[in-house]
Amino acid sequence: MAPTKKKPAQSHDPDPPAPALDDGFDEVPEVRMLTARQVMERIQVTWPTLWAWSKKGKFPPPREVSVRKIMWVEKEVNEWLASRPVAGTYDR
Repeated sequence: MAPTKKKPAQSHDPDPPAPALDDGFDEVPEVRMLTARQVMERIQVTWPTLWAWSKKGKFPPPREVSVRKIMWVEKEVNEWLASRPVAGTYDR
């Protein structure tokens, strides 16, 4: 009986890695969101005041993250706080 020859191993990978995509997501900064409760605690106002200020453009608008959930972008809230005058340095 003649010896059997082994098949040579296949040289190609059946599942080659996918090429890297340059989708720009590596450069997207993290966006932190705040709930209404967190915003009210941070700026010390009630819900009616927060909502009224947001609707009148006196405060950053909330974002709708789902049908029944709104949140504020933390950076926008912080920028609004930083833009407030220091107590006693403005005319009334």
